[in-house]
Amino acid sequence: MSVLAAAAAVATVACVGPAVAAPTTATAPPNKVDVTGAERASGEVVVSVTYLCEPVDAPVTLQVFIRRAEGEQTLGAKSAATCDGTPQKQRATATKVADAEPFTPESDQSVRIFASLFNGDQALEGGTALKRLTLK
Repeated sequence: MSVLAAAAAVATVACVGPAVAAPTTATAPPNKVDVTGAERASGEVVVSVTYLCEPVDAPVTLQVFIRRAEGEQTLGAKSAATCDGTPQKQRATATKVADAEPFTPESDQSVRIFASLFNGDQALEGGTALKRLTLK
């Protein structure tokens, strides 16, 4: 490489700069779910959930599952969710789930509560919460 060609290459890099990918920023998914409480009611569990989801073209459901700390027994609930870009509050009553061993919740029992937003059979991105709570 001649001195002139090398100088031209250095000048080009100095003016343009090295090839570097543009920085990317990660954005949080627009959907958010939080389990805010759970209480016993006549052998069932009423779960309070807050959520925010953006509008979609198909119906969205809120599904809640409750498992004992040991994990072998389950209660559940499923209801329509409102996805309009505004925060929502919903209470779901969890009862026996088909093909699962139900349990009768007791006061001061530790449980794991899963709450998810589903569009058909697909969970919405960012639309799932898991919380361990003690029932009141």
